[in-house]
Amino acid sequence: MVWKRLAVIVAAVGMTIGLSATSASAAASKSVFEGMPETGKCLDYRADFGPYVTGCNYGEYQTWYWDNSIPKTALRQRATGLCLTARNGLIAMKQCLADDPAAYWSVQKDDTVGALIKNSVTKTCLARNANDRVQLSTCTGGPSQRWRDYDLA
Repeated sequence: MVWKRLAVIVAAVGMTIGLSATSASAAASKSVFEGMPETGKCLDYRADFGPYVTGCNYGEYQTWYWDNSIPKTALRQRATGLCLTARNGLIAMKQCLADDPAAYWSVQKDDTVGALIKNSVTKTCLARNANDRVQLSTCTGGPSQRWRDYDLA
């Protein structure tokens, strides 16, 4: 029982370090996510507006840290240090917590048609709507759910 508890603590510490790691982390990617097909609009976030897409400028508000070597990863914004999180069917930016499964995403890459970004709790995908807002929707693989990640490393 003690070993099991110790293993849980070690795993939690490892996850915390992973979520708070800087871009120097060996497995971390520093990327911009552009809508596909090439829309010229990238995933962005402003505190007064929430997550949305706007013209790609590759700035710190459009730069996201994530670990492309594991199946589920946090998407942490460079500018704020906050993580993209699914809350009550909506997209929110929250403090990055290792024990918050709603802050974990799978980035299912397909270089031909773009990646799907799927939440680990809701099993819904990150999608762009007609008003350039970002929302969660049932994963269909449609164009509004496709993203291309540009590695900025």
